[in-house]
Amino acid sequence: MKYGRWNACLAASALLSGAIAIPIAAHAQSETRHDIHIAPGTLTRALQALSKQTGIAVGGTEPALSRLRTEGVDGRMTVPEALHRLLNGTGYRARRASANVYRIERKPVRAAPANAEELLPTIAPEPIVVSASKSDTDLSVYPGAVQIISTFDLESSAAPPLLENLLAAFPQTAGTALGTGRDKIFVRGIADSSFNGPTQSTISLYLGEQRLIYSAPNPGLGLYDMDKIELIEGPQGTLYGAGALGGVIRLSPKAPDPSTWQGRIWSGAAITQHGEPGVDGAGMINAPLSDNTAVRLVAYGGREGGYVDDSERGLTNVNISRTAGFRAALHSDLPEGWTVSASAFGQRRRTRDGQYIDPRFAGLTRESLIAQPFANDLIGGNLTLLGHLGPLRLVSTTGIVDNDLDTRFDSSVLAGEGLRQAYDEARRIRLITHETRLSSPGSGAFSWVAGVSFLSNRDDYTQLVTSLSGDSPPPFADIRYRIREYALFGEGTLRPAPRWSLTLGGRLVATESHSVRLFGANVAEDSDNPPLRFLPMAAIGWHPEPGTLFYARYQHGYRTGGVTVERADDGTPIPTQFRADKMQSAELGMRTRLSEPFDADLSLAAFYVRWRRIQGDLVQAEGFPITRNLGNGRIFGLTASARVRFDPVWHAEIAAFLNHNRIDRLTPSQTINRRTLPNVADFGAHASLGADVPLPSGQSLNLSASLRYVGTSYLDIDPTSQVRQGDYIDTALSASMTAGAWTLSFALDNVLDTRGNRFAFGNPFAVRLAPQATPLRPRTLRLSASMGF
Repeated sequence: MKYGRWNACLAASALLSGAIAIPIAAHAQSETRHDIHIAPGTLTRALQALSKQTGIAVGGTEPALSRLRTEGVDGRMTVPEALHRLLNGTGYRARRASANVYRIERKPVRAAPANAEELLPTIAPEPIVVSASKSDTDLSVYPGAVQIISTFDLESSAAPPLLENLLAAFPQTAGTALGTGRDKIFVRGIADSSFNGPTQSTISLYLGEQRLIYSAPNPGLGLYDMDKIELIEGPQGTLYGAGALGGVIRLSPKAPDPSTWQGRIWSGAAITQHGEPGVDGAGMINAPLSDNTAVRLVAYGGREGGYVDDSERGLTNVNISRTAGFRAALHSDLPEGWTVSASAFGQRRRTRDGQYIDPRFAGLTRESLIAQPFANDLIGGNLTLLGHLGPLRLVSTTGIVDNDLDTRFDSSVLAGEGLRQAYDEARRIRLITHETRLSSPGSGAFSWVAGVSFLSNRDDYTQLVTSLSGDSPPPFADIRYRIREYALFGEGTLRPAPRWSLTLGGRLVATESHSVRLFGANVAEDSDNPPLRFLPMAAIGWHPEPGTLFYARYQHGYRTGGVTVERADDGTPIPTQFRADKMQSAELGMRTRLSEPFDADLSLAAFYVRWRRIQGDLVQAEGFPITRNLGNGRIFGLTASARVRFDPVWHAEIAAFLNHNRIDRLTPSQTINRRTLPNVADFGAHASLGADVPLPSGQSLNLSASLRYVGTSYLDIDPTSQVRQGDYIDTALSASMTAGAWTLSFALDNVLDTRGNRFAFGNPFAVRLAPQATPLRPRTLRLSASMGF
């Protein structure tokens, strides 16, 4: 799939939202409770819906109400409670003018006593909703480890809007570093291998309600115009099925808004020491089509400058990457509170050459006979229906994603002296998913979510050796992988006492999988998968006081088996099965919010994982990829984080991850020095110090300095070979200022110009012959600006 160049940025008017949590006052008199169901959207439309559902009248003359967004409400509650949740964090309050009439007005900085009656006398923190729980659970009561990157965090970041940059603040995340669009993501030390093969990802990646990947790497989408990003840690097989071993990452784009025109443009430029400059840009427009329908369009593109030289070919800065992408969403409000949304997205990425070096050479240099490019074309779309059946909330989503991956490696070492040879790998992946679920309101003594899902993944995998100096041998492998998954799932939460909650759930899965070998005689291979599988989960939460949660959680995860191709001593391709792996995880954790001596949010989680028949992608001695069951593993881990605000200006964050793991390998006759999982460091940490400096103009300047330590890990080449990587410190400085509709940002990454070694791999055919390393991007200065109107 190819897209044309983006010749112009799309522009329109900007969405400005309040950032201060301002109270709404509570009425002391008892109120009638209503079943209230209001979808996320603008504050104006939310108040109109509240008026229809409760019979109240809501007035106000503030024009900014049409530009403010609210997360919506869902449940049985009083009118003051609904107004509290809708207005919390907007900078507005509600005053009761009469029995059924409320007035919305801006909250003054110093509020004088009012004649009208306020609803609540104190400031309440804005609730944080965990959308990835599939039941919109409040973070304060969710019994599990969750990390949320908010809209404010996304818009104030000076780094390029890529998932790998945002996850760098969480030391419990790691990954490979072949290059953007081809990397694996690992969470909590649950890492299977260093290479890209037919095994399923260890994490589930979602764009809104749609699953993006199954057996593909992280596509590296440009994350412009996003609402929030959620990371749920640990196995999530009950709600998300196969592949969610390390956790779930959900990317939530901003939704179309029928009430107003909006727009924003982004632009950035970067200068890299020892390398070439880069540029990037994006545009967004939100266009109402009617009173209840809107479309939102995002287009982006950029060029990332290279910094790796190839002395054999006399080239510099070979690892240049170009990207172009888009997102389009259509949203319509239907009668009776139903909504329908359709979206499409696509991205084209081209990387000219690999980003690895030979650490024996001076500078950022290597030697190779041919270029090793990579291409990733992604296109997809989905349709989502949301509504209510009485008090129950229904969500139904159907989606499709096509992902084309083309990789070339220099395999000249197999061809002989002076000959050039390429190994080409082409994958054509199509993922089709559907899910329909019902959930009850989150309040009350019992709440639940239940649903059905279907998944179909097709992975056509071709491996070809091409001689650039003579005749080419036949294809090494041409295989079609097929898998279908049918599932029933459900979770229920019982609150037997005011401070306690008990959650139980399960997923019943039926799996069909087979592979067809297309080289030589066609041969069908059925994978070794049980026809039915049950994935239970259980969690208990204790709330000794508001803002504090202690929890225990037990969860299962799994991945299906498949077929790989190995090579006999005479070069004959041999189809070989690898078995399904499965995981059990137990976790103890806590979250609390403190107000003395400083405002602080603290979290701590300890977990134990037992992983059986671990699937891993390796390379044979000649360099060809294979997949095997490595063995059984155990993982012990600890994550901790603290976010502290010392005063209105200064704030700090610190996070750390401890990990200990061990593999009992299935090949005991083959010795290995370290029996550990690949790419998993024993320790990692991240710390930052920031300041929000008020300016005389009424604006503020946001400053930040951060430090990240990545501990030592090992590249697992095969059952007998491991290579050391990691053990480096990365530093960054940033500043941003918002002035009216403009936001200006500055970032200096890798301040100390550390080389490091993120990933000790670049070419499977030469990794045993010479050391390889993937350095950090050299010291880079980036300037960016965005403007809304």
